[in-house]
Parts: sequence; C-alpha cells; structure tokens
Amino acid sequence: MFLKLSPRLTKGLLVLVLAGLVAVAALPNYLGRSWPWVNPPQVAHIEKLQALSKEGISVANWKAAPPKTVRISGHDWLLIELEPLAFTSPVASATLLLRPQPWHNNQPEVEWIDLTGSQNWQVEALQDIQFTAADSSPVEARFFRGRNDRGTFAVLQWYAWSKGGHYSPNRWFIADQVEQWRDRQRLPWVAVCLLTSMEPLSSLKPYEAALGDLASQIQASLQTGPLA
Repeated sequence: MFLKLSPRLTKGLLVLVLAGLVAVAALPNYLGRSWPWVNPPQVAHIEKLQALSKEGISVANWKAAPPKTVRISGHDWLLIELEPLAFTSPVASATLLLRPQPWHNNQPEVEWIDLTGSQNWQVEALQDIQFTAADSSPVEARFFRGRNDRGTFAVLQWYAWSKGGHYSPNRWFIADQVEQWRDRQRLPWVAVCLLTSMEPLSSLKPYEAALGDLASQIQASLQTGPLA
C-alpha cells in the first residue's frame, strides 16, 4: 500500500532533496574556505587563445598566408587564406575565419548570425555534417551554400573545444558546465568558419568531403595548440 502525498507536499520534499544535494556538493568548499563566488572558474592558459589572434595556426598539407585581423559586427576575427600544397579537387583554395574566446567569461553567442549578416549571404541547403579530428574527437558542423553579390561559397561552421566541437552554443554550454563541475575550469572555445568558392547552384556534395577533411586538420591543430 502506497502513501499518497499531496502535490504541495511532494514539491516540498523535492526541494528539500535538491537542497541537500547542493549542500553536500558545496560542503568541501565551505570547509576549505574555497568558495566558488570568491574564485570563479577560469579558462586555463587563456594566453594561448590570445596568442592565436596574433600568430594564427598551421594546417597540415596546406600553406597558410600571414593572418589578418578583420572587424565583423564589433568583434575581431582572424582571417587566414589557405592553399593546398598538392592539388585537391574541388577546393583550390579556402578562407579560414577564427574567433578565439576573448576572455574567461565570454561565451559563444551569435557568431553565425554576425557572419551571415556581414557577408549578406543568402543561406541555401543548410544541413548538419559530422567529422572527426586526428584523435577521433567528434565535431558536428553546419554546412550550407552561401550566395551574395560577390559569388557563391560552400561554408562550414562550428565551435571548436578541447575534445570535440559543435555548431550550437547550447552544446558548448553543457560541455562547459561539465568542465566546471569536474575540474573547476571553464571550457575554452574557438569559433571556426571555413569557406571556399563554388559554381552557382552546383551540388554541395563534392565540397562536403573536401572541406570535411580540411576541417579535421584545422580541428586537430586547434586541439594540440591553443585548446590543449
């Protein structure tokens, strides 16, 4: 026979249980005077991300031009032109845009909206694609055809972090919360936009594999460099 509780009493018991769990988790901090609001979690080695803004990255099998800083919707992005060391089809060259996390409390928010608006892209055939870095870290990116008065481009975008990446800020937020609870650190991120020119209205399929391979090299370079 089960005891039937009123909704009000059930809600009260649930609040007590949750409060107890929070108290147990916080007790070591109180005893050691390591209170989270006194020393909030920070990004370890934030200087690596700041150096990325000046030095750029190297990408295996691709020649990278000296990086340039461009201003997009009030934020600084790093622009790097890439050329393959050996012929690759259909990508004869590519443009890489990077926005590393500026400071400890900055979160990814509207980077894709900023880029779409600044480039006046008409977004077509938007889809999700997956690729992996050299260490098999999974990444899910947004992939589309972007058209404006300057041409047509195959565009790949994602947020990179230390053990993977995703195009959605919400996915970074969840991973960041796990990082804070587990290691008392913030999860660093880099917004990545990779694009190459293409023939108007041509199929995106050939570009998916080519840009996916290049994106894998970029992710690996970030993970072993500024995101390590």
